Amino acid sequence: MLVETGPGKLRAAAMLAANLSLHPSIRSVLNVGLAGGCGDLGSLWLGHTILDGGSGRRWYPELPAQRQLPDTGHTLIETVDAPTTDYRSDRVFDMEAAGLCAAAVPVIGTGGVCCLKVLSDGPDGDLGAVKSIDVDALLEPHLPTIHALTAHLSQRREPARAHQLAAKNAASCITAAVHHSESERHQLQRLLSRHLALKGTLPDTEELSGCSSAAVIAAGLQERVEQLATEYQAN
Repeated sequence: MLVETGPGKLRAAAMLAANLSLHPSIRSVLNVGLAGGCGDLGSLWLGHTILDGGSGRRWYPELPAQRQLPDTGHTLIETVDAPTTDYRSDRVFDMEAAGLCAAAVPVIGTGGVCCLKVLSDGPDGDLGAVKSIDVDALLEPHLPTIHALTAHLSQRREPARAHQLAAKNAASCITAAVHHSESERHQLQRLLSRHLALKGTLPDTEELSGCSSAAVIAAGLQERVEQLATEYQAN
């Protein structure tokens, strides 16, 4: 499915959220667009970190091995609310990626999201000179990489489903022993999924089932997940 969101993180989030709701089978999202930065115009960059410049929220997508995309750089993508010419060497700037992550990650996780940007403007270019015909010229050389990323995300669907099912089954065991409201059950499954993603294993469900309430379970899991949290470090 191809969705054109238009500019702006709020519009991008609304468009993607609507499609994820209408099509629950969607398990991966590839965001392709333009960005500004200090690199060579037309160069391709994959976001290892997505930063919402307004709120400070960050997301860390799970990326394919660099050998799979040897001609693609890795960088932080900062989403801004308005075009900027305050270019920096440690990141590129766009207007959609954070909105897409905000909508997608709670539904499909970071493993199903990739943000790919082509530099369309920089210190040596004119931001106002980017026209639709230039967009075609910038993107066309990178179509093989876009296809490769699409294939990579497709291959990750089954492991993602297995991951989701494991967290769901663990949550069912715990909720059978300790009463949870619907919202508490969803929170429990999200925390179990995050624990599994960060550590590679689920916590002891028997131990959690012995807790006195859903609130105690959630607080304990939240503390464990925060202790496991890591940030991407570039080589």
